[in-house]
Amino acid sequence: ALGCSATTAHTMVDVGIELNSRFPLFYTAFDDGRLDYARVKVVCTTLKEASTTTIEKIEFLALCAAKILTPGPLRREIWRLWIEADPKEAAEAREQSTRSDRTAYVRKGTAGLSWLSAAITDLEGVEADQLLDEIADTVCPDDSRSRNARRADGLMALLHGERSLRCDCRSADCPTRDIELAPRRGHLAQIVIDAKTLLGLSADPAHLGDGTPIDPELARILAADATWQAILVELRSAAVAAAGQAGDEGDDAAQPDPHNDDTKPAYEPDLPTAEQHSSHTADNALGDNLVNEHTDPVVTDPIDDDNGTNLDPEPVDPEPDTAPAEVEYLHYLRRGRKHRPGAIAHPTTTAPPCLQRVRSAGPVIDDILTAIADDASLRRGVYPDGHGGHLQPPPGALIYRPRAEVAELVRAAYPTCVFPNCTVPSRTCELDHRVPFHHPNPTTGGWTIFDNLQPLCKRHHDIKTWQLWTCTALAGGAILWTSPTHTPHITLPANHNIVGAPQPEPAEPAPPTPVPVSYADPLTAYEANELLYEPTWWETFAGTDATATFADHDPYLRDRYREHLAIVSKRLDDAGPPWEADPTTECGACPSDPDAVGAESSPQ
Repeated sequence: ALGCSATTAHTMVDVGIELNSRFPLFYTAFDDGRLDYARVKVVCTTLKEASTTTIEKIEFLALCAAKILTPGPLRREIWRLWIEADPKEAAEAREQSTRSDRTAYVRKGTAGLSWLSAAITDLEGVEADQLLDEIADTVCPDDSRSRNARRADGLMALLHGERSLRCDCRSADCPTRDIELAPRRGHLAQIVIDAKTLLGLSADPAHLGDGTPIDPELARILAADATWQAILVELRSAAVAAAGQAGDEGDDAAQPDPHNDDTKPAYEPDLPTAEQHSSHTADNALGDNLVNEHTDPVVTDPIDDDNGTNLDPEPVDPEPDTAPAEVEYLHYLRRGRKHRPGAIAHPTTTAPPCLQRVRSAGPVIDDILTAIADDASLRRGVYPDGHGGHLQPPPGALIYRPRAEVAELVRAAYPTCVFPNCTVPSRTCELDHRVPFHHPNPTTGGWTIFDNLQPLCKRHHDIKTWQLWTCTALAGGAILWTSPTHTPHITLPANHNIVGAPQPEPAEPAPPTPVPVSYADPLTAYEANELLYEPTWWETFAGTDATATFADHDPYLRDRYREHLAIVSKRLDDAGPPWEADPTTECGACPSDPDAVGAESSPQ
């Protein structure tokens, strides 16, 4: 499997169809290996709207150009050939492309950067390039930013309606320092961060509404000027070996009522949002729900028989724990109230070791897939009736459209479309009933509740509706998708921290190895210098002119040669540059030799 996106797969299929049906010369060249896929793709996508007559006219000329030109120049050459062959058809194709393909989008990059891309006409592209150059030149020459950085800042300035940049030279003589710029509006973005990270007790990354992780320190800075709203959660546990079974399924009485204001968790943290930053936090039951992996022996009271004989005088070890390993996850309850911006205390201490845990999706998914492979019945998942373990439908559960509060909780738990490897932000997705809603009798179908809703983009929602793929909910919020070939795929909630095997406490650091006590006197500077000029192993056994060519495949010889080079380098550093030598010292005399120095300094 290529593991490519749906868009890439569609492009490959379209190129294959076009190549096979309309471009015989390019098909032969590609099949023979004389052309690569990049050039063939350019030809097929550029001439997609060209008529068969036009292709017959220019295919041979385009093939000759494709053997020489790279994809960029090749695209321009094909357009030139098309315009010469049929100007009217080429103009109509450009007009159609302008109407259908104009777009602008943001694509995630690396190292916290994103790419803002736009498909505009060639004339608009030249105009945009000139505008970026002009606004990049509105600062003085002492500005520390590169030209590319100023162009990027200029793009953001133009989007905010500004006509110039603010110079960062901070010089009193800067000709642009008197230019006043209107204040920009604040960030309109949803940021999810848990209370431990907000208070500096943990370093877990926050994430944007689309699941993009951001630095926790940046999130704390944004939280100081943001609208705060808490999402209240509780910590629950489940079993990896029974990944499809919930420990409290059907026990509705044991669950706190998310719609009763009198029922509240141990504390209600107020967490930051920008515009409406939603944040999730665990209550103080965190320590109570951790699995205790070290159980002390149970000592029973002595039991005497009728004769006074002690029948149970010894401690009895508990029976070995045969229960499956447990996982912990956060179950979303309800939203808290909104608050105004407030100051965030800067953390003065580092996070305790028990809170500095690195979570990875890989081991979690492996554990779940292993459990499913061992027991196929786990594919049924939890709450197959779509009722989320409730005995009675909560408010709004029998209405098809979810309430705003429920929709926000679902999108906070799943920042993107939950289909495997889909990255469409959940704010633009449709909310799908995992177990279908039954309109004639809503009580018998899946309910409109948090445990039965998931965000799906339009394409993948249709795939699920057509039953090409099926999905079930596993304990902890994980979603099991099954492909038409019965291959399982797992989707995890936000930050991979709602589902996962409990992380063990960090092991106690090993005591430092005691340094052997040396009773030898430390080396003097003269002794150290003498040892530096002792022959190395390499000089003794291989010679000073030998290289390591014959030692390329012998680790021992390589180590000896590297040791030799390090000592030679130290000798050169110790000698110093030649221009710093004593000019009164005769050539060949060693300044460190007291006899030679005395001979030089004695009067004639």
